Amino acid sequence: MKKVLGFALAVTLSMSIHIEAKASYYPDVPLDHDYAEAITILSERGVVGGYDDGTFRPDDAVTRGQTAAFLANALELNLYHSDMNPFVDLPDDHPFAPHATALYTNGIMVGHHYRTTFKPAEQLTNAQLASLLVRSFRLEEEESALENVRNANHLDNMKTLSEYSFEISIPSKRVTRAELAGAIVYFMEDERE
Repeated sequence: MKKVLGFALAVTLSMSIHIEAKASYYPDVPLDHDYAEAITILSERGVVGGYDDGTFRPDDAVTRGQTAAFLANALELNLYHSDMNPFVDLPDDHPFAPHATALYTNGIMVGHHYRTTFKPAEQLTNAQLASLLVRSFRLEEEESALENVRNANHLDNMKTLSEYSFEISIPSKRVTRAELAGAIVYFMEDERE
């Protein structure tokens, strides 16, 4: 089903998730939070987790490292590719190294500067999110997932998402942890209507 919607500048992400709310896993995610249901689903499945103080910090900007962990866990990728880690700024003992390497070896996420640096603390933008979602959930027929990574065009990927009734506006805006959780749940096959 292809449905073209106009970009709404006032709304960063617009999505509908039809899931019944359960008790919140985190004290800082009230049940009426826009993404409480998505955060709960991913927490129950062990895809996402909170901080040592028990909070989730839903409105904090999500980093590339956290994004790698969320996606690799959601996609249930093999995390034992340390011998294939191409990133000079992400040693094998870094907490996000297995996740980033798994995404890299599956053609989902690449680094900066000739693909050799990952920048795990850098915040994720909406434009980058669009490309990650298209590649993670194989929303386009591709000859090679890695070739799509090399020729990534974030704006084209934003258009692809709109064909799935998922709109992203303001490409340079930073994505929050809650928004990423909502986007992952939206594209998980068993949660889509």
